[in-house]
Amino acid sequence: AGTGDASDDGAADGAPGTDGGSTDTGDPPDDLLFVETFDGADGDPWPAPWIVVGDNVLSATIQGGRGQLSGITDGTARVVLPGFAERDVEMLATVEFTDWTRQGIGLYARQNGGSLNQTDPPGQGYALFLEGFYLVSLGFWREVVGLETLIGAAFDPIPGGALPSVRYRMRYQVVQEGPYTALRSKVWLA
Repeated sequence: AGTGDASDDGAADGAPGTDGGSTDTGDPPDDLLFVETFDGADGDPWPAPWIVVGDNVLSATIQGGRGQLSGITDGTARVVLPGFAERDVEMLATVEFTDWTRQGIGLYARQNGGSLNQTDPPGQGYALFLEGFYLVSLGFWREVVGLETLIGAAFDPIPGGALPSVRYRMRYQVVQEGPYTALRSKVWLA
């Protein structure tokens, strides 16, 4: 999560976007609150303060300098980065899929640390999912008392689907604008 300005990469306001054309170099800005490099040895667990939540995680390990998260079939594997209470956030992630039709990734903000109805308290907050199964979308979700509801999406966000072993970048912003919460997103080829 960071406090940097997204205006330098062409990120659009409003609904999820897939316009690409980023000038983002992949280097994090200097004013970030948190950066994870996953620089441990292969097979090590995700480093603290990351914690596994819910019942669907099979493994959360480091592989080739990247975090790898595996979950049960038809379940969403979740890890949480606790200790952040920022209301306005911007997240940037580099992701790679091995089988787009069976995988996805979610970035969460304003979360209470819960996961669906698998924790006490149940999950609550906002999420951005990039998924090649179920809805094949880049979608905004709102979780209230453990129930997630789709509130907006761009369908077929990567035309033709994400290619195996190809890296993509995701940006997710949650910003309070007066009485409204603005959600913005973008996905593009890294």
